[in-house]
Amino acid sequence: MALNIIEAFKRMAPEPLKDDKRTTNPTDLIAQCAKDLDFLKNTTLDIAITGVSGAGKSSLVNALRGMADDDEGSAEVGYTETTTEQKRYPHPTFPRVTVWDLPGIGTPRFNAKRYLEKVHFKQYDFFIIVASNRFTENDRKLANEIREMKKKFYYETLENDLDDLKRDGLILAMPAFSKEGLKKKKAALESLIWKAALVSCGIRAIPVPGLSLICDIGILVGTITHFYDVFGLDEGSLHRLANRVGKPVAVLQSAIKKSPMAHDITVLLVIDLLSKAALQQELMVIKPALKAVPVLGFLVGGALSFATTFYILKNFLDDVVEDAENVRAKAMESQTK
Repeated sequence: MALNIIEAFKRMAPEPLKDDKRTTNPTDLIAQCAKDLDFLKNTTLDIAITGVSGAGKSSLVNALRGMADDDEGSAEVGYTETTTEQKRYPHPTFPRVTVWDLPGIGTPRFNAKRYLEKVHFKQYDFFIIVASNRFTENDRKLANEIREMKKKFYYETLENDLDDLKRDGLILAMPAFSKEGLKKKKAALESLIWKAALVSCGIRAIPVPGLSLICDIGILVGTITHFYDVFGLDEGSLHRLANRVGKPVAVLQSAIKKSPMAHDITVLLVIDLLSKAALQQELMVIKPALKAVPVLGFLVGGALSFATTFYILKNFLDDVVEDAENVRAKAMESQTK
């Protein structure tokens, strides 16, 4: 386990620490990490869903928000066009992420430029164009006009087109429909762990009661809670998933084996994890490897406190990902089983 954590240190380190020839100012690095964490927490993301009338835009709005079509607060769906003006649908777990359901583009004399002006295209970060069976001439006109206006579109190209932090925000907010989706979420959160550990031990670090460690317990609790939100293990997401698949929420909760329930993530739980004897033994093995990371010596909490924080978050993330895979599998099980 200790060797795995050491490898994770190296693999997940911020880019400035991976290049031995670059001089990194510890204060600047920690400040940038704090800024990045704040950006991820507070930035807004506006996603516009558009395309031919009746192609299923409203159903996609609901799916991206992890909701069934009949959930309270879901977008209205129908076989004919039900959206006549742009409608705003906040994400139920990430309220700063908004999915916009735009009117359809099915009229014969469709004018892409006029349409985009009408729906106030400048307020959206990117567009998803929904086609019914094939990409139509109107779809092509709209895509070309969006490109000329230097906006992003199509879900499959977002990871290349959005800046790093906006891209991570998108990946973390969107539901994971596949194992590949879970992997992308995990990768995005791994880059967050290094930053959270650095900030925890470097800005507001205080002694942990009863332990010879210094870190910000609040950052640990907040980051772990964020893991649950991202992977849909919070209570609200589990209830919405249970409604979508027609199963009691207790059945989905039974698939969570390695992590505590979301409501049990408290300061006391984290302090208990920090105090485990097995953890302290692992850290003693890891400690020599930390000398290879100069910035850790400048932390208020010191290298060992950083390692403790990193260790807790990395192991918790691995457990949450495994439980999320189990919940997904349980949700997909046939009702006849």
